[in-house]
Amino acid sequence: LTKIIAAEGAVVNLIKVQRLNDQSVHFDSHYVKANPYASVRYVQVELGSQYSITNFLSEIEANAACNVDGMYLGDGERILDLSYHMIHKGYRSESDILVRGALKDEARKVFRGTLDFRRGARLADGNEEENVLLLDPTVKSDAIPLLLSEEDDVQGGHAASAGKADAEQLFYLMSRGLSEEEATTEVVKASFQPILDLLPPEQQKEIQRDLARKLVSAHA
Repeated sequence: LTKIIAAEGAVVNLIKVQRLNDQSVHFDSHYVKANPYASVRYVQVELGSQYSITNFLSEIEANAACNVDGMYLGDGERILDLSYHMIHKGYRSESDILVRGALKDEARKVFRGTLDFRRGARLADGNEEENVLLLDPTVKSDAIPLLLSEEDDVQGGHAASAGKADAEQLFYLMSRGLSEEEATTEVVKASFQPILDLLPPEQQKEIQRDLARKLVSAHA
């Protein structure tokens, strides 16, 4: 359990990288209170464990902001359950959820994103987006976006996409001498790059090595 109380005007950045072994069960719960003019950013990387169940709940006061940037890779028979709930309570509060993922083998994933505009959150702005690459026909991916509002003058947007790696990108990379597995690895890395850019350089290198190992092997 992680609890963050961001005082007025505070700036908080939290990075969590989960690389547990394939026999682990991972439960992770987050609560954030962003007081007026505070800013909280949570960067989440999910690469390990057999079961990964995480949830994020944020209460955002006037002129405060809360951002979630997440990435995940599901391989083998891995199961991921990811839930994010942004509660806008104040005037001009802001939130943004950006999640990038990839699934292979027989992995399963559920993404739940909720933008919740409470009374008094006039001119609040919230967005959520999830993009997932489906690398095998045997994977299962569910996205459940939800928009709740008690206010009229707010902006809320959501987008979700799920599909195979771009065939033209794969062909281009393979024409330059890469194998299909190597080309797929590069496409996945490119998809994850907006999240990787938020991490320290050493962590980026470790995660890229993990991605290459898991994507090339039949089961890591």
